[in-house]
Amino acid sequence: MLVKTIKKIINYFTINKNCLVCLKCDDLGKVPELPEINYSLRTMNINSQTDIDHWLEIMRVSFNRSNLSIKDFYDSVLQHPYYSVIETFFLVDDVKPIAIVSAAYFKNNNKIGVTHYLGISQQYKGQKLGKYMILYALHYLRKKGFSQCEVETYLNYKESLGIHFNFGFIPKTKFENWNTVDNSNLVSKILTNRALSKFYKNFKRNKNIN
Repeated sequence: MLVKTIKKIINYFTINKNCLVCLKCDDLGKVPELPEINYSLRTMNINSQTDIDHWLEIMRVSFNRSNLSIKDFYDSVLQHPYYSVIETFFLVDDVKPIAIVSAAYFKNNNKIGVTHYLGISQQYKGQKLGKYMILYALHYLRKKGFSQCEVETYLNYKESLGIHFNFGFIPKTKFENWNTVDNSNLVSKILTNRALSKFYKNFKRNKNIN
């Protein structure tokens, strides 16, 4: 009993890898231009079972979740509690979907865009396709009239953080201004956000050095 209590206290005062972190970009006009790429893009047909199967296949590999089902697709794309998905895009090699991303906005604030659920097929990783897909979704949101965008991720997703920092995003640490709910305890949130701010400062310093 005592051991469990001590572990609970330690966990309460620990950076929680399951705590969300939030980044923001207040001027989508400043994001980089889209580079040339060898693949094509198309819009996902959310009413097509074949396209839903492609979505599930890519997401299962990307998130190492073999148990993803069609219900997860509906919960994540069509009936998300916080996001209204505008479009979902496939990156296609010939006719084969190899990567996916959604562009959405917050139900709580429909003036702020959000990129959602990036996934890449295993054999196509390492080609900077994730960077391209995020950038494509940001350009799409800009064309739709959004000037502000946010992204929610986790502290251990260092590559995602670095990509967004390169696109002009900065940490958003004021919880009262968040457009979704994070159920992590307050102490873990504060510690996690401090770690995020430190990572951002180190990122900027290293970028200036290079």
